Amino acid sequence: MQGRITKVLNMKPPEILSMLEEAAGTRMYEMKKESALKTLEKKQNKVEEINKLLDDEILPALEKLRKERCQYMKWANGNTELDRLKRFCIAYEFVQAEKVRESALSDVKQIQGKIVELDESTEKLKADIDEMDKNVATLTAEKEAKLGGEMKVLSEKVDKLSHALIKETSLMDNQEETLRSEEKAAEKILKNIEDIKRSIVERDAAVKNAEDGASDMSKRAEDLTKEIDDSEKEYQGVLAGKSSANEKKCLEDQLRDAKAAVGEAESGLKQLTTKISHSEKELKEKKAQMKSKRDEATAAEKELKARTKDLDAIKASMGSINYEEGQMEALQKDRSTEVEVVQKLKDKVRALSGELGNVNFSYQDPVKKFDRSKVKGVVARLIKIKDSSTATALEVAAGGRLYNVVVDTETTGKQLLQNGGLKRRVTIIPLNKIHTGTIPDRVQQAARRMVGAENVTLALELVGYDEEVKNAMAYVFGSTFVCRNMEAAKEIAFNREVGSTSVTLEGDIFQPSGLLTGGSRRGGGDLLRKLHELAKAEADLSEHEDRLSVIEQKIAVLLPLHKKYAELKSQFELKSYDLSLFQSRVEQNEHHKVR
Repeated sequence: MQGRITKVLNMKPPEILSMLEEAAGTRMYEMKKESALKTLEKKQNKVEEINKLLDDEILPALEKLRKERCQYMKWANGNTELDRLKRFCIAYEFVQAEKVRESALSDVKQIQGKIVELDESTEKLKADIDEMDKNVATLTAEKEAKLGGEMKVLSEKVDKLSHALIKETSLMDNQEETLRSEEKAAEKILKNIEDIKRSIVERDAAVKNAEDGASDMSKRAEDLTKEIDDSEKEYQGVLAGKSSANEKKCLEDQLRDAKAAVGEAESGLKQLTTKISHSEKELKEKKAQMKSKRDEATAAEKELKARTKDLDAIKASMGSINYEEGQMEALQKDRSTEVEVVQKLKDKVRALSGELGNVNFSYQDPVKKFDRSKVKGVVARLIKIKDSSTATALEVAAGGRLYNVVVDTETTGKQLLQNGGLKRRVTIIPLNKIHTGTIPDRVQQAARRMVGAENVTLALELVGYDEEVKNAMAYVFGSTFVCRNMEAAKEIAFNREVGSTSVTLEGDIFQPSGLLTGGSRRGGGDLLRKLHELAKAEADLSEHEDRLSVIEQKIAVLLPLHKKYAELKSQFELKSYDLSLFQSRVEQNEHHKVR
């Protein structure tokens, strides 16, 4: 012994520190800490390598792929837009050609109407020319008739009147001469003067009448001369080809103009005929294109129906699967929630377990195939506090017994002490040998009568435990009362009929021997309170792990259905997108637009 003391005294500070750490049980945690730090350093290096790989290779490749995808989408959209614009241009050209054709047909109809009108006017002009010829012939005949008949009669009348005038003039001269001779012989012929005078008067009246008739004949001759001149002019105009004397153009010029108009109409008709033939040829080409577009549209409609049928079949297949959309997502969401809760509870259990490391009992199997169910555990971990307000009192009542280890028999305890590799000193409670020392029922009833049942409770009744460790719990908590106040505790401890140890809720101890223990208990009851929290956390953890297990089972059952449904949904969405694109292409078809 003296040598060991000398060895300890000669130890260096690091050796003394190492010995103290081993004695206190902190060396193991230091080693674990160093191991954990090394592991963290390795993990950090691995994380840095992964981040470097991401930054140097994966992220640039992803960015490049994103850019290529954007470029491809732009190219695909450009091609689609180009095809749509081409079809639109072809449709526009076709519509314009139809309009040109319709306008050409209307122009042809108008020109044909003009041609008919020109033919009618030509026939009318020909009829007018024939009528003019007939009029010319008639006028010529009338002129000849007038010149040969009436003029002749008038000439004869003029001649007769001239002869009569000359005759009368000569007669008058003769009478004057006779009168002069008679005047000379007046004296001779006085008897005949009156007769001669009457004869002279009669002769004067006849002469006057003759003169009046001659003047009338002169006027008539002048009128006939004018008519003859007009007839001559009209005749000359007819001979010159005029329809009338006042006409500016002759019939030949009018006929020439009409023929020129007919020639222009015929040339316009030929041009329109050529244009019509060209339009008909272009119309045939457009009809052929239209037929091809119609065939293309028919094929597109058939393909559209086929695609719609495939889409309906996929939709029916999706409906036949016993799976609702979003069910897997809801389960996965619940699973992630439960995983998060389980992780938090595990962290909480781990933290509380770390704080309660002194109530952990670790050992090695003392023999091969050792049944670990024989070791029940530390007392503090085998109980559950029913009321957290009594944690301090229960911890004080149990004292160091909270750290005792409960086993089934003394043989198991002996094996643990000899071959269990225990790292610290422990007290073992064998269930088959322990003496409970529980306060008798009559004493408990006396205590309740003394201070009231609400003010005193046996400590054993304030904790929960399994039935198999009942003896150990009775040994730890069966000999102490928990009182609500100091008066009740004092009465219970010092009364001769009861005379049992009592503990207040604040942790003050009253013993029948007169020993009192109390005062400040900073942090009192933390052990059992933390153990209570740990037990609650472990119970919650078990509950949530069960829920997580149920969710995992449901997910495992639904996973094949989900995969099949997801595959069908992917096909459905892809085919729906293809169908929408195909429908847009069909709608851009010229035949579809024309319809």
